[in-house]
Amino acid sequence: MDAMGMIETYGLLASIEAADIMLKTADVRLLSQTKVGGGLVAVFVTGDVGAVKASVEAGLTAASKLGRVRSAHVIPRPVNEIGDMFRGRKEDKASGEGAEPPEDLEKMKVTEMRSLLRKMRGKTLTPEEIKYANRKTLLNAIREAKNNKQGD
Repeated sequence: MDAMGMIETYGLLASIEAADIMLKTADVRLLSQTKVGGGLVAVFVTGDVGAVKASVEAGLTAASKLGRVRSAHVIPRPVNEIGDMFRGRKEDKASGEGAEPPEDLEKMKVTEMRSLLRKMRGKTLTPEEIKYANRKTLLNAIREAKNNKQGD
């Protein structure tokens, strides 16, 4: 990750406007939008340092027109662990990434399948997709991750 930019706003509408302008202004990628609580919403983008700085400035201006901005910041070249937080990998490393699925997946609860898939290597779903996936999607993703691991 070259740089990470953040804007924290009061209210959802201002954060959506900030994200829209940030993505339109420069070649950046949206990492996430997080509802912090108390009406605060944070938007995170990544890209090269210059692009992130330009996008945060533009997003800050746009969000200020619609609502209150609490803070904005750019971190050039953040350490890898910061990027891992957005990929859902921090917990995977702590709990032993590379978990093996049991033989009888059909008997597992959906919540257990989600937890297992988050820990597996070779998964094709994002943490957000895993969060909302149904039983069938999770079963297919676990089987696919198991096959991807065997192919390594």
